[in-house]
Parts: sequence; structure tokens; C-alpha cells
Amino acid sequence: MPLCKTIANHYNHPMTQTEHKELQQNQTKQSIFQFLKFSASSLITTAVEFFFFWIALHIFAFIPQFAKIYTSTVFARIFSGLTNYALNKIWSFKRPGKSRAEMIKFAIVFIGRLILSASFVYLLTPLIPDFRIFGKTIESEFSAKVITDLSLFFANFYLQKIWVFQKKRSTTNAPQQ
Repeated sequence: MPLCKTIANHYNHPMTQTEHKELQQNQTKQSIFQFLKFSASSLITTAVEFFFFWIALHIFAFIPQFAKIYTSTVFARIFSGLTNYALNKIWSFKRPGKSRAEMIKFAIVFIGRLILSASFVYLLTPLIPDFRIFGKTIESEFSAKVITDLSLFFANFYLQKIWVFQKKRSTTNAPQQ
């Protein structure tokens, strides 16, 4: 908690405009830093998810397209979800300790994102051709997953910040004129 907020709350007097501005600047810096940490944890999580998605696409190559995409998505999301929860709880949002409510909220976001991801990958796959890069074929399912997950990234951050790992709000006095 910033010093000016602590002093204002301790002595129960309204903050001055200067103190209020300082508090807002500090909160903005914290939000940017938190978003950067979330982005870094998301890159790690994405690497985990894409790795397991790619493996699953090859393991389940013999089943129909619809089932292959959904099965691969679920398989990959289980591993990435565990990674994402741990990184964001401990590092991005700094919410140590056990919280059943956080786990339930995370599971709701996790399942919603899983359904949206699998559905959009399935819908986009026929629209995107396979292509070659550096001598390797990039399958349309993989390209569709990249597009889909990039699109879901900001919604995921927003939901985790304001709902899953929300901080308890403390009352802040309004600035004094």
C-alpha cells in the first residue's frame, strides 16, 4: 500500500490532490507491470499449450477433424491451464495461499476459454490453408489456434485480473480540493 494512502487512512483524513495523483501514478505503474508479468506468463503457458496441442494433433490424427481438434484442445489446455493458474496466482497477481473461490472462478474461465478456443479453431481451420515455412509444413489447425488464442488473450487477462484474482478493495478517500 502506498505511503500516502496509508497515512490518509491512518489519520482518517482526505488525501490532497498531490497525494491522490501520486497514488494514481503508482497504480498505473503497478497495472502496467502486472500486465507485462501476465504477458510473460502467457508466453510460457502458450508454449506449453502449443507443444501439447501439436503432440495431440499427431496422436489423434486418425480420428475425424472435429474430434481431433476438440480432443487436442482439451489435452493441451489441461497442461497449460495448470501452468497458467500457478504462474498467475503466484507471480502475476501475487495471491498466495489457497482459495477455493479463486479455483472455481479460474475453472469457469478455463472451461469457457477451452470451449471458445476449440470452437473457433474448428471453424477457422477450413478457411486457412497449410503452408510451409523453413521447410516445415504448418498445419491449418495450428495456424487457426494461434489466431484464436491471440484473440482470447485480452479477455483472459481482464477476467483473471478483475474476477479470478481480484484484490479486496479498500476504501480510498476522495482528493481534497
